[in-house]
Amino acid sequence: MPGYKAYPNPINKGDQLRISYTVERDQTLYLTILNPRGQVILREEKYALLREEFLEISTSRMDKGLNLIRIIDESNKVVTLKVLVR
Repeated sequence: MPGYKAYPNPINKGDQLRISYTVERDQTLYLTILNPRGQVILREEKYALLREEFLEISTSRMDKGLNLIRIIDESNKVVTLKVLVR
């Protein structure tokens, strides 16, 4: 069963955010980051490998406050993570 967790959370703006994951096979993940006002600030594709454990994302473009990271996998399963940026 796929699973995702963002850490550290809360995080300081400019630091690298890690998203740990478990996937059933190598696949592309489609990430959309939304700021506290719900505006899309970044869309990115990341390749998740079965043998790896996390992805890294810069928080430099995120706004301070509660940001959302929407992850869609190749099976169109959607997970939304909440990340508090200080």
